Amino acid sequence: MNAFRGSVTLTLVTAVALMMTAVVAGQENETTTYAQIEPSLGFVIAGKGNAVSFGSAFCIATVGSNSGLLLTNRHVIAHDRYPRVILMANPNKVLAAAVVRVSQLDAAVLLIPSACAPLQLSSSYPPVGTRIAIAGFPSIQIRAALSGLGLSPSFHEGTISSVLASGSALEYDAQTDHGNSGSPLFDVNTGTVYGLVTWVNTGETGALQNNMAIGILALAPFLQNAHADASYAGEGSGSASSSSSQPRSDNQNNGCLSGLEEFHSALADWSGAFGRYTESSQRTTNAAASATSRLSLTVVQIGAALELKAIRSVINAEEPKLQNADLEIEGSSEPDTSQLTASIVNNIQYLDQYALSWSQSRYYAILAVANGGTPQVDQSAIERIRDLQQQISQQLITLRTSDEICRR
Repeated sequence: MNAFRGSVTLTLVTAVALMMTAVVAGQENETTTYAQIEPSLGFVIAGKGNAVSFGSAFCIATVGSNSGLLLTNRHVIAHDRYPRVILMANPNKVLAAAVVRVSQLDAAVLLIPSACAPLQLSSSYPPVGTRIAIAGFPSIQIRAALSGLGLSPSFHEGTISSVLASGSALEYDAQTDHGNSGSPLFDVNTGTVYGLVTWVNTGETGALQNNMAIGILALAPFLQNAHADASYAGEGSGSASSSSSQPRSDNQNNGCLSGLEEFHSALADWSGAFGRYTESSQRTTNAAASATSRLSLTVVQIGAALELKAIRSVINAEEPKLQNADLEIEGSSEPDTSQLTASIVNNIQYLDQYALSWSQSRYYAILAVANGGTPQVDQSAIERIRDLQQQISQQLITLRTSDEICRR
């Protein structure tokens, strides 16, 4: 009898030891996952003055050796085309990002001038009950950073509560707060990203639960159109590349052609507005060349101010039309045309920004002359403007055949 009791006691001790070993191993695995995720996280700062907003982002691809692409929510960046980003791989540096592409699914891709470590995306949807975690910058971390305590992401674990809309929406219960928008939702053991955190539901009790993320596979066509060469776990069964070989329906053809018509119309509006800016810039140049008196210098100042107003109108009024038309083409699921129009819009946005930089530098140079100072003009912007104009001209030649592509 004593021997039996001793055997039972030994068995229980062994079982407990095995359980404790499994728990410790699980904790070590989760710690490793967190260490893998953290350097790829970005803290997004969008807007200016009293209209500043904050959010999270994460690296999905590299571009060359000195640039990277981040994924975040569209509502995080709002209307800011050039938000700032702090990448956790180098938390002491603020990066000037550029919006590459936005989606109606509340997603946006940002280009940053820094290499980053891409997280692996899932090629399948997580089943209900999967242990997951999110990582980002909830309100408490934002307040801590603003109080001088340093910037650090928060990690919260939970499970997949429900898979909705054929996997396009993932409900989960990990603690989420404002500022977590744009965070990755990932497998707690492997770090594979299942979704993009997008919505917080505090409920009647105020508990941070029953939150929503966009399924990463629902974003695959968008990421492909944004030229994000993302890495998918088990790539092949559900990767973005599998959709281009599917036959097109009449509705898709009509959507592609409709999007192209809207794009051509928006392109004509932009071209006309940019042409008026160019004419205004030339008038300023001519006036500056013939200025011989204080009065004529004042005329040049007025011309430079009107030139700035013209290019800002191009950016604020015409670029959104192009982006909206491009989104409609994206929805047509025609990758060739969509990639071309996305590249054109991207080049146009860069062209407009270099034109703004040139005009601003010339405006301040004229003010410097008026005050007896030394003028300094951003001549490098002129070179970039010429290069981009040439690239856009070549792309527009290719675009002329895109209606034939849509009819295939």
